[in-house]
Amino acid sequence: MLDQLGTLGIGPKKAVILADMIKTIITGEKTTVFMGKESTKKISPEKLNALRLTTMAYAMHAIGVPGLNSSEVGYVSERAFKDIGKSKVIEEKYNIEDDAYDRLEERGLQNPSDKAVENEMKRIRREIKNE
Repeated sequence: MLDQLGTLGIGPKKAVILADMIKTIITGEKTTVFMGKESTKKISPEKLNALRLTTMAYAMHAIGVPGLNSSEVGYVSERAFKDIGKSKVIEEKYNIEDDAYDRLEERGLQNPSDKAVENEMKRIRREIKNE
């Protein structure tokens, strides 16, 4: 609806975006609506900290603080806020070699040979296959 107001809708639209940013910081969740479906995503603490800084810059841009009132500050802040909800948590992949080293160290081998590590990796693969 604010888009239909033309230039009169710019200020209220920025206020809505700023309110959404603040709400996301307070709740720790980003809520988006796409084609009538609402989805909520939990935001990591590191990204929330980045969002705090982005929100401060965006708020200063919206009120016209010199140096931060250029259009690029607003654009980059809006894109950063939009991208925060899209990012995915990348799971760490299982590294069989690290697991083999860890198991050998638990048995008391501080610096296992390459052959011992290879044998332990074979043993781990057999365990995984039998599960």
